[in-house]
Amino acid sequence: MLVWALDRGNAGERAIRKHVERSRAEGGKPGQHCPLDGKIKEDWNDLHLKGKLTPKDLETYRYYGVLLIARNATDKALLIFQHTERHEFHFEHDSRLY
Repeated sequence: MLVWALDRGNAGERAIRKHVERSRAEGGKPGQHCPLDGKIKEDWNDLHLKGKLTPKDLETYRYYGVLLIARNATDKALLIFQHTERHEFHFEHDSRLY
């Protein structure tokens, strides 16, 4: 399995999307993608050194990753619903608020 664990921010998110699109174009299935939560200001190395990368943390970051690479707003909404079981929520996708 391929894991991209790039830091949060425009450059990291663009890089993840680029790698995912390339993987899809070549017929592969994208692996797990782990961007950091926008509230976390430290990078992966800092979190590792502080012992803040527990299995629960990584599960959360993988969830953020699948949200980041959702193909469309409907897919993203379904992922959020499945994760939170909330029936009403707002979210951003492709620079649009839903």
